[in-house]
Amino acid sequence: MNYVELHIGDYETATAHLTACEDGIYGRLLRRYYSTEAPLPLELKAVQRLVRARTRDEREAVQTVLDEFFQQSDDGWRHKRCDAEIARYNEKREKAQRSANARWNGSGRNANASPDAMRTHSDGNAHQSPVTSHQAKADSSHADSPKPAPPARQPTDAGRACLLMRQAGCPTTNPSHPHLLAALGEGVTPETLGDAAAEGVALGKSNPFTWAIATARSRHAEALKQPTGGTHATRSHSGRNGGQSLADRSAAVHDDRTAGRSEPAPGAGDVLEGTATRVAP
Repeated sequence: MNYVELHIGDYETATAHLTACEDGIYGRLLRRYYSTEAPLPLELKAVQRLVRARTRDEREAVQTVLDEFFQQSDDGWRHKRCDAEIARYNEKREKAQRSANARWNGSGRNANASPDAMRTHSDGNAHQSPVTSHQAKADSSHADSPKPAPPARQPTDAGRACLLMRQAGCPTTNPSHPHLLAALGEGVTPETLGDAAAEGVALGKSNPFTWAIATARSRHAEALKQPTGGTHATRSHSGRNGGQSLADRSAAVHDDRTAGRSEPAPGAGDVLEGTATRVAP
């Protein structure tokens, strides 16, 4: 047998009292039993040699384990659980082989081919678990069926920020760092953190990662305190010209002068659209 299931709960319950040496010897005896699918030799020295028991404690452990877990019979030291697992394995292997033979003979694809060509595949179905990539597929009808590609994982903001910061030169980053998560929660973008990291590296900071986070948070908080600005209303001017705009009044003055008449210049306080530019007379 190349594979056997290990029921950890059963094993621990049965061997909890063993010493480390006895537990190791027991494991070697079980592996030998399964690999040969045969009882252990009756001669004690032969068993000791099989499990490489050299010291006095190791040789005594062999005798202790044999007496407790194995039964002496005419053909050697037997183990009930091992015999049951081997019988179950052989039954599955034979069933899989019969199924392979029936499928191969009934397909009619190659009358000269031998069903033994599928032996590796059928034996694999019988006992090998988990299935490996070297095993042939059981049903060729599924061989050409394309499997849908798994959906691409979208990086989190923390992961993207760490990627940008590493690209900027940070030797170490931590996407679960509480200050990083706090910065992102406050509205700091991964790109801002990447730029701050590049600045920290350029300045030679010993830990550009934490420096960049603190700097980006501080700058973001200062930006939030700045006034957002407002709209400047266009001021209208009224006077002796009946609410004409300054541009209209200037054009009127020019027309009057052209006609040989004089007109008072615009007032000293007249401005255009909120600027301090004066119109010359």
